[in-house]
Amino acid sequence: MLLVALSSPLMGTVADRLGWRKQLLFAYTLTGVLATASLALLNPGDIALALTLLVIANFAFEGSLVFYDALLPSIAPPAEIGRWSGIGWSSGYIGSLFCLGFAAVFAAKGQLTPVFFIVAAWWFLFSLPLFLRVRDRAPRASESAPNVLASLVATFRRIRRSRSLSRFFLAYFLYNDGVATTIAFAALYATTTLGFGQTEVLILLGVVQVSGSLGAFSLGLLADRIGHARTIILTLIVWCAVVLAAAFVTEKTTFWGIALAVGFVMGATQSASRGFLASVASAGEAGELFGFKAVAGKFSAVLGPLIFGVVSSATGNQRYALLAVGVLFILGTLLMLGVDEEAARRDAAAD
Repeated sequence: MLLVALSSPLMGTVADRLGWRKQLLFAYTLTGVLATASLALLNPGDIALALTLLVIANFAFEGSLVFYDALLPSIAPPAEIGRWSGIGWSSGYIGSLFCLGFAAVFAAKGQLTPVFFIVAAWWFLFSLPLFLRVRDRAPRASESAPNVLASLVATFRRIRRSRSLSRFFLAYFLYNDGVATTIAFAALYATTTLGFGQTEVLILLGVVQVSGSLGAFSLGLLADRIGHARTIILTLIVWCAVVLAAAFVTEKTTFWGIALAVGFVMGATQSASRGFLASVASAGEAGELFGFKAVAGKFSAVLGPLIFGVVSSATGNQRYALLAVGVLFILGTLLMLGVDEEAARRDAAAD
C-alpha cells in the first residue's frame, strides 16, 4: 500500500502526459499475473520469496487501478459515467465470486498450487478484451520530463485551490478508512464476536459479493440522475446506520441482514467515488487525479484497520472498535455535505 501511494501520483501523471494509460495498465497487469503464477512454484521454506512475490502482485494490481480508472472518462459519455462505473464494479464482484468458486474446489482438497495458476490465468484472460478492443481516446500531452513534474505539482495545487475537490479527497480518506476496515475485519468480527463457523463465513462473503454487485449497478444508475456526490452521501448515511446496528447485534440472523446492507453500499460507495472523479476530470488529466486518489485510498487502507486493531486491543471488545470505525463514516459524511459537484467541474474547466 505504501509503494502504491508513493508512486501513483507520478505514474498517473506520466500516463496522462505520454498517453500511456493502456501501456502502463498492461505492464502492471502482466507483472501481477507473473508474480501470482510464480507463487505456485515455491518450495516449503521460501518465506522471504513468497512475501516478496505477494508484495509485487498486490502492488501491481492496486497500482494498475489508477490507469484502469483513468480510462473511464475517455470511453464513457459524461451523462453515463455513473452507469458504466457501476457496471465495472458490479462485474468485478461477480467475477471474483466465480474465480473464488473455482479456486475453492482445489483449496478444499488442500491442493493450493492450482489456486495460484487459476487466479493468474483468470486475471490475464479477462484483461485481454480491454487490451485488444478498448481504445483510449484521451489526448496525449507533451513528453518532456519537466512537464511531467510540473503537471504533477500543478494538479496538487489545483486540488488545494478547489474547495470541493480538497473536501472530497479528505472525505474519501476518512470514509475509505471505514470501507477498508470492513473488508479487512468483517470475517474476523463474524467469527470472534458472533460465533460464525468457517462455512458460514464463506457463505456470508458470497452473499456480500452478490449484494455488492447489485448495489454498484443500481446506485450507478442513480448517480447519473442525482449526482455522484449525493449518491456518496446517501451510501454513507446507510454505512453509519449499519455500523451502529452491527455494533449492538447479538443474533446471527440479524447480522445476515446487516451484511446484505453492507454489501449493497460497499460497491456503490466505491463506484460513486470513482464516478465523481471521472466526471470532474477531463480525459487527458484523469490519471493525475486518480493517482492522488490512490494516495488517499492506500494510506487509509492502512490507517483504518490500525484504528480497529488498537481500539479492539485496548478495550478487549470489537464492538467498541466497530463504533470507532463508525466515527470515520460520520466525519466523511459531514465533509461530503460541503462538496459541490458542479463547482468542482467549473474549477476543472477553468484550469
